[in-house]
Amino acid sequence: MDLFWCTPSTVVARSHLSAANRILRIMSVYTKDIFCSSLQGMIKNVRKIAASANLSATVQKSVFEGEDVAVKSFHEMTSITKRYKELEMLLRLNHPNILIAYAAGPDIENGSLDFIVTEYASCGDLNNLIHNSMMPYNLSNALSWMLQLSRAVAYLHNDCEPKIIHRDIKPANLFLFNQGHVLKVGDFGSAGMDGLNSPTRRGTWTYMAPELFGSHTVYDRKADVYSSSITFWEILARRFPSPPNEPFIVTLKNLTVEKRRPPKLSKCPPALRNLLASAWSEDPQSRPNMSEIAIFLQFVGDSLLKSGLLPPPLPIEAISNRRLTGDKDACEDLVWQGEEEKQDVCIDSEWNVSEWDSCFCRQPCEELVVCQPECSTHPQSMDFGELNIVCDVDQ
Repeated sequence: MDLFWCTPSTVVARSHLSAANRILRIMSVYTKDIFCSSLQGMIKNVRKIAASANLSATVQKSVFEGEDVAVKSFHEMTSITKRYKELEMLLRLNHPNILIAYAAGPDIENGSLDFIVTEYASCGDLNNLIHNSMMPYNLSNALSWMLQLSRAVAYLHNDCEPKIIHRDIKPANLFLFNQGHVLKVGDFGSAGMDGLNSPTRRGTWTYMAPELFGSHTVYDRKADVYSSSITFWEILARRFPSPPNEPFIVTLKNLTVEKRRPPKLSKCPPALRNLLASAWSEDPQSRPNMSEIAIFLQFVGDSLLKSGLLPPPLPIEAISNRRLTGDKDACEDLVWQGEEEKQDVCIDSEWNVSEWDSCFCRQPCEELVVCQPECSTHPQSMDFGELNIVCDVDQ
């Protein structure tokens, strides 16, 4: 499918127009004919859901030109500028780990941009998978997702013109395809395209870098690095990175005053623990960039494969076949640093692997702190079985 904007009487081929021309011709190709009446009816219902839930947009599965697609319908209060900005960004991007926009459609009453049609993630978003205890995955899956996320964000930071800061990296905005083997970044509603610096705070509190809460902060690419590190931790731990339903003022205090970070993963590979510590550093300039992180994660995966320590990734079931029972209790009973327990709160990941020293005796990018394993007289142990309800508080 290679569609950009369509009505029953007009289809504009995406390959025939530049991104700028496609944007400019939106209104000229629009007619008052009802575009896909069944789709329009669904969108009206979706908009009601968005309004009742105070959402800026709602996504629902549909069928378009014979293919399953995801239709993102904007809340009527979402500004027109923001809608077109997100669409323009999607049209600029071309990367295997970034969501593809197929088409966009108007509101039949006023002709403004009403919805965006993208490829459908058959395996859903990463957030639902992480917190569904009925859905196992292993370290191979986790490393692959972390690497693909790093490559996508590195592309946004380095290879776009102008450069893009996503500003809302989190599992709910990461989508899985092809039995979970492919991860794609989506939801560019908060992204910034005005060069690399922006003073506007956007994102989700739990994943926002602490410097963004300052009075004179400037949002740059290192904020995406921080958000990615929190997402990495969540993938590995299968826990929420902060207590559910924590009030904003408490989150603000814990991040900026208490310097809170997610608990340590006590039996996670030292190399990955050090990566997390470096990427969520308090000082933004001390964080590695996403290209360096991608190189490092590729090295970790290659080292494990060569050592015969990494099993094949587990296939992820499609949403239509999935049991949707989440591990709510396991996610809510976590004791947080700075609260009830302040000393050495750890998550026990229950993985079991030896010979870490031999795997990582030669480190790439040695200038990065993340590449230096922690000193230990005994190798960390990991179990490469399923990462299925594996996180327990180390009392």
